[in-house]
Amino acid sequence: SDAMLVVGSSLMVYSGYRFALLAREAGLPLAILTAGATRADALATLKLDAESGETLSNALESLGISTHAIA
Repeated sequence: SDAMLVVGSSLMVYSGYRFALLAREAGLPLAILTAGATRADALATLKLDAESGETLSNALESLGISTHAIA
């Protein structure tokens, strides 16, 4: 892939955090969307400290995509 997006995780479990490490080692951008701090914040190219469900719903709505069609 060209980048890594983490949504709704603190990345406290190493099995998830290692993917963030691998992205960093590969020189890939890392974006994190979650409320609060994560273990990989220092690795992130972009960190959005926000509630993931609401933020993603708002993003889809701004693109004209109904969130009802996804469920």
